[in-house]
Amino acid sequence: MAGEKGTEIRDDKPTNALSTNNLNQHHMAITLFEHTVYLLRVQLDCSSQLRTELTSTGCNLAQDVNVWIDLNDDGKFDESEIGAPYRWPVTSYMAEGIYDIQIYVPLIDDRYIRNGPHRMRISVVPSNYYRNTCNYYEYNESREYMVTIIPRMQYSSLDATPTSVVPHNVPCSPDVGKVVLVIMAGEHRTQIRDDQSTRAALAGNTRNYQHLAITLYEDTVYLLRIQFECTGSQNEDSVGNNCNLPHDVAASIDLNDDGRFSDIENAAPYRWPVTSYTPQGIYDLQIYVPDIDGTKTKSGPHRMRLDITLNEQYRQKCGKNYYRDTREYNITIVRKNMKQTVDIGGPYLTLSNAVCSKAHAKIVLVIMAGEKGSHIRDDTPLNTVIREDQNRHHLAVTLYENTIYRIRIQLDCDQPSSRGSFNINCNLAYDVNVYIDLNNDGRFDESESRVPHRWPLRSTMTLGIYDLEIPIPSIDGLTTKDGSHIMRIVVKSSEEYNRICGRYDYSETREYTVNIIPKEPSKEISQDTYVTGNMLF
Repeated sequence: MAGEKGTEIRDDKPTNALSTNNLNQHHMAITLFEHTVYLLRVQLDCSSQLRTELTSTGCNLAQDVNVWIDLNDDGKFDESEIGAPYRWPVTSYMAEGIYDIQIYVPLIDDRYIRNGPHRMRISVVPSNYYRNTCNYYEYNESREYMVTIIPRMQYSSLDATPTSVVPHNVPCSPDVGKVVLVIMAGEHRTQIRDDQSTRAALAGNTRNYQHLAITLYEDTVYLLRIQFECTGSQNEDSVGNNCNLPHDVAASIDLNDDGRFSDIENAAPYRWPVTSYTPQGIYDLQIYVPDIDGTKTKSGPHRMRLDITLNEQYRQKCGKNYYRDTREYNITIVRKNMKQTVDIGGPYLTLSNAVCSKAHAKIVLVIMAGEKGSHIRDDTPLNTVIREDQNRHHLAVTLYENTIYRIRIQLDCDQPSSRGSFNINCNLAYDVNVYIDLNNDGRFDESESRVPHRWPLRSTMTLGIYDLEIPIPSIDGLTTKDGSHIMRIVVKSSEEYNRICGRYDYSETREYTVNIIPKEPSKEISQDTYVTGNMLF
């Protein structure tokens, strides 16, 4: 978990293991700003549970992961102190048992929430589904860390870049992992997609250079993914494995166009996960674009620079493995157009003919976290008859008006290659859209599309994962009514796939129930938090 003032939690010590030195002690404590959302990643060892009869990826469905912060320091962890009570993705997962949990730190009020250090507890217990299926209750694992909550303040250059510290026993790899993919989705069908295969295809073809330029809205957070080359053994302890080399990654935007990249122009100064990473050399950075004020931040074109180096401690230990990569892209910052029409985008890259011989990818997972403990978790194969005793509430979710949620849709795409960027054919071959019949007229209009232009409509994640933002508008009684609505997910072959393959025969639809309710004042963080996406991404 990445925090403020260079602090972070990075705890990879096995349960009951004895620490042999004090190098990692500061990784057990973190500093957080009040009224801010942070991302906490918890990874479980699921090797023994994969491909069991429980589910094909049984690890995450078998465990519930919760986080509490003792905000009032009374020594108890109350229900009101759950750090992620209703935020995405409470119960979601990525491959190999990874839980990404958004932790909301409320405002300091000196009565119920005090500044200073607090205990944060992570609890992992068998899920109700697992207990009902296996009749096993004995597993319970918890870990505790210290979090210090401080008032929000202006960021100084000293706070701009958190310092990552690598474990003392990290092996020195003979091979250096180089950048093979940079991807970032923007507005108006623009995106950055910079990888070896794309750059080769761009040679002499100026038509496609929009993949190195992007349009962004002011006062918005975007996701930028950097993937490093991954070679050698997949064993984490292998000396030849460069998949998890520690890198220091910084992103800067020349917001005032003075030709320099100053500390205050660090585009990811405090957002998760500056120095964190997902397995196999992937770094996800949240890029914040501030308001246009005409002085510090001007509208129009700017340069964005990525500076990538091997971690300083790693270089000192391993000597010769020095690596640096600097890349620049063109970004255009524009004011938000709140009346923007629906724009679900077109194909960004040309598919190869080889995609036509592959079987269509099917939906294997739909997951979405809502309010009041509700969530959608659907890993039921297509055309499966649902048993009478199956938990039906996993196909319905309760949502607040004027709030942004995330939904994850996973297709059974090919595994990524061990070297080079992910197989991009899967995500480019399909259009994934989500509709909600907000006015309950029985039709799904284009205006009811919930993912008009947000990241990552056609993103490149492993295994065909689509993470889509679902904005729920305010209840007005006409275009958006309160109560139950039908939400429809539509996966179909993309226009590019149809053009290349001449086939239009694939379409898959799933429907769920969403219950839209008015906001409860006690649950509301702030209007800006939900609408602008400054802190929730």
